[in-house]
Amino acid sequence: FEPANWKEYLQKKRSDFSDVPEHPMMLMAPVVAFITDGLTIPLTILHTLVKVHGSQHVSTMTRLVVHLVGASAIEELSISKFLELARLMPCLNTLTIITIGPDLEQVSEKNAHLWSNPAEGCPLNFIDPSKDFIRPTLNARILRRPTYYHRVVQNDKSFLTDNNTRPTLILACHPGIHDPNYKEHWRPTLDLWIHQLPEVPCVFTSHNRQESEADASIITKQWGSKITMLQPFTRNPFRGMRPFLDHLRTVSDFMYSNSHYFIICGTNQEVEESNHIDDVKDEEQGEDAMASQLLQDLLGAMADSELKQL
Repeated sequence: FEPANWKEYLQKKRSDFSDVPEHPMMLMAPVVAFITDGLTIPLTILHTLVKVHGSQHVSTMTRLVVHLVGASAIEELSISKFLELARLMPCLNTLTIITIGPDLEQVSEKNAHLWSNPAEGCPLNFIDPSKDFIRPTLNARILRRPTYYHRVVQNDKSFLTDNNTRPTLILACHPGIHDPNYKEHWRPTLDLWIHQLPEVPCVFTSHNRQESEADASIITKQWGSKITMLQPFTRNPFRGMRPFLDHLRTVSDFMYSNSHYFIICGTNQEVEESNHIDDVKDEEQGEDAMASQLLQDLLGAMADSELKQL
């Protein structure tokens, strides 16, 4: 199942939220907003995989290793959410999420035993193995590296070649590459991706269109012909719908998790003609108005699903 947007996803997966209160709570915008915000990262991963490789290839993938770069506590919140990828990709035997970033918090004493072996990481279903059990052939784990990406590679020479850690996809959520405070920190990591992992798609998300455009511009100006823009910055159909106050008011009063994204790879990557991705068709519309309309669509889809069950 490879949904095109939240509406399709919620129509299909309504029964998965059986623990959420029924009418009228389930049809309230705050509930939908929090559900989408919790699942925006795994659904963005699936969406961008399909964008790059095509639906047929993704549906038969048996191995998926995702590097979440520039990660913080947000990416590690409720790690069992990544198991949704295994549910939507039934051929997966190996699912590995690796969080990487200097802002990762130290593991608490309470959970220290779960991370006793950094090389093996922690099972994604460690909280309740019986509840999150999907299929016996699946090995789903999360690893963490609390430092800069290029330092991980310097300290572990096999990180990019070992089948357990070599990435299928690299995802940087809200990296802020355009911000002078962060730009120089990203330079050695981007150099490494472009030259040592040219075949691996790198996805960059942002809180709004302007951030995505600014990040893409910095990368294009800095690396130019060394990269291929697989997907110019565009709106993410799986952005989180929980609004966060934008104190700068640069676009609107609010911003959203993984609102926009773009995808690059090194120039050695060959993209089949059939998989070329559409040019940007981002309309200049109010972000808040669009968010309101999308929430209405989601609520309508879930209401339809409820009526069909009656």
